[in-house]
Amino acid sequence: RPSPPVPPTIMAVAQPMAAFMDVDSVELSPKKSEPIPQYRFLLALISVVSHLSFIGTVIWTGISHAAGIHELGAGERGEVKTIIIFKSILTFLMVPFMLYETIKHWVHGTYFPMTASDAFYLLRFRRDVDKNPPLLRCGTMVVMICMGHFMVLMSLLNFMVLNVAYDQQFQASASPLAKAVLYGQWWMLLLLLILQLRTLILVGVFVCFWYCGVFWAFVFCCMTCCIGCIPIYRHCIKGFDRDSKGCCCVSFKCVYDFVAWFYRTL
Repeated sequence: RPSPPVPPTIMAVAQPMAAFMDVDSVELSPKKSEPIPQYRFLLALISVVSHLSFIGTVIWTGISHAAGIHELGAGERGEVKTIIIFKSILTFLMVPFMLYETIKHWVHGTYFPMTASDAFYLLRFRRDVDKNPPLLRCGTMVVMICMGHFMVLMSLLNFMVLNVAYDQQFQASASPLAKAVLYGQWWMLLLLLILQLRTLILVGVFVCFWYCGVFWAFVFCCMTCCIGCIPIYRHCIKGFDRDSKGCCCVSFKCVYDFVAWFYRTL
């Protein structure tokens, strides 16, 4: 005599249990990710603190140097005043934008270069963030260039102000403690410049290719009587990924891979 059919409710409960108890299904289940070494959390913490310290130092030096222009000597005033004014204007223009980008990517759990968002993501979620950009837009590349120039330029300007103006003043009439503080600041800024040399080189190379790309895009638009501007404008505004097709079905894979490498490395 055939056995009575099993009710659907029992089958709905029994199938997941059977799959859970099956040895083959357990072996074919995805493996757990390897645990992250503890030293990486320490490095991530140092990266986050360094990023916040850099922003704080830029704000502090921008205000303090602007407020101390009148304390410079007569021979130093004209030489350094222009640098300090330019540095202060650049600080008040770029620091709010840099803070916005940092907070946005820290809160949303996304990656963007030069914001320590990968280190903050590691500390927050205990796993690595995906550094591959889902879409590349023209605005994304402009922000990368601006932030890279800002970080390197601010360190260079701070070093110039300290080396040209305050060095001579403290050597002439400062106490030993003030000279020791100045000496420590000088070496700290020099070390920061050396550490940012890699960023400067990468940003410089990227800017060269950026201008070359803009030039050839302009030539392409002129050769096509501005018809080629339509796909270029669409991809610059809407963004493109590795599988995007441009004019005449030309793949953007090489362009995407090239820019994405700088995106992950900066």
